[in-house]
Amino acid sequence: MEQQEIMQEAVREIRKMYIDTNKSERCSALKTAIAAIERQIPKKVIDDTEFGMCPYCHGEFNSELVSEYNVKYCLHCGQALDWSKLI
Repeated sequence: MEQQEIMQEAVREIRKMYIDTNKSERCSALKTAIAAIERQIPKKVIDDTEFGMCPYCHGEFNSELVSEYNVKYCLHCGQALDWSKLI
């Protein structure tokens, strides 16, 4: 099982716990855990002609950054990025 599949499974399991609990502090912690794991799962960059855009925060990146700096995470929000569509 790949790391991405493991993280997606973790999100599914945490969501089940979230649904089963009614304690507000636990719900908040579970929401935070889900958001943190989901940002580690690479998401396809939105192709906007000469720029790529983060699918989470919509921050823009010059597509030349991909090859020159090997950007793997959004510089604005930390979302893991999948540039394979643009390369």
